[in-house]
Amino acid sequence: MSSLAKDARYFVDGVTKYLQQQGTSDAMLPKVTAALHKISSSAGTEKTARVESVVVLTPREKTEISRLLSRLLTHTVIIECKFNKELIGGLRIAVGDWIVDTSLRGQIDTMKEQLTI
Repeated sequence: MSSLAKDARYFVDGVTKYLQQQGTSDAMLPKVTAALHKISSSAGTEKTARVESVVVLTPREKTEISRLLSRLLTHTVIIECKFNKELIGGLRIAVGDWIVDTSLRGQIDTMKEQLTI
């Protein structure tokens, strides 16, 4: 297994653990996994991650997210956290043009798009 694959697995495990602690369905795991496969070249060199959450993250949660992203991208990543009550629940992480959206707002918007097609 490559280093990136191992790091991606650690990241998915960390996000999954967070979602489970928040009471979010395991149905998000395939979406998170699919998003990992879309990591762009800009994410590979980007040093800042923008993290939005519906709750203010604790210092420990910030450190864990930063550590997981740094391992996944194989370089140090500094996170900028923002409170966004419109997410309803979950997280939205953006590194360059790579975005992982596990928010309930994102899920609702996706369902809305699928139902109107």
